[in-house]
Amino acid sequence: MGAAGWPADCSVEGMEARAAMPKVEPTSSVVQRATDAADAGERAAIAFTNKHGVTMLRVAVAIVFLWFGALKVMGVSPVEDLVTKVVFWVPKAAALQVLGWTEIFVGLALMFRFASRLAMALFFVHMPGTFLILVLHPELAFQHGNPLLLTTIGEFVLKNIVLLAAGTILLGTLRRRDDSKVRVAECRAVA
Repeated sequence: MGAAGWPADCSVEGMEARAAMPKVEPTSSVVQRATDAADAGERAAIAFTNKHGVTMLRVAVAIVFLWFGALKVMGVSPVEDLVTKVVFWVPKAAALQVLGWTEIFVGLALMFRFASRLAMALFFVHMPGTFLILVLHPELAFQHGNPLLLTTIGEFVLKNIVLLAAGTILLGTLRRRDDSKVRVAECRAVA
């Protein structure tokens, strides 16, 4: 026997002894199988996201708007005082009702896909208003006047950047949906 238990000779007996030894899979094929499995998982995740991602995003934004709007309409929103500091020229009850019902409408329109253009217009009018607290009352949003040190209110307001990005993606799907309706109508007209 030679090094590592391998038969040292190339005789028939030596070859048979080598053939009887357990096969050890080279590391490269193990790595390749793991890479292939990871690639397959990634492809499946991407396919799922391509198929369901926009719908999941639309429903998630709808839930946030419905929930926050309902809290305002019921008069139990934790941001009531914040809202009235931003729209100080409107009576508190009126501001909360108008804002709450607007959010409910946007949420319902997103959830059930009706009046989508109006809902998205209201969304994009509403969202910049959520950042007014940063300008009108920075002391509520920043610790010690430092814009890098957010308060709880500052974090609450800043997360609206994510909602704006989500709204931008959803707005981009409006035309695609209309285009697919036109293609279906054209196909029916031809048939």
